[in-house]
Amino acid sequence: MSKDTIATPAAGPAPPGYIEFLKAKVAIARQSVASGEGRSNEEVEASFAALRKQVEDANR
Repeated sequence: MSKDTIATPAAGPAPPGYIEFLKAKVAIARQSVASGEGRSNEEVEASFAALRKQVEDANR
């Protein structure tokens, strides 16, 4: 399997154009982190925990 092949046993090979899409997305993310715009995993987890709590509270 080449480094440009993304596949899982259940899903099979990636659809046409997906590798290019993924590479562009990663490049944008790297630029974001390099310029200080990125968030740590801890910040993301805390944000989503707060959102989950909000949804749970709203559904009670």
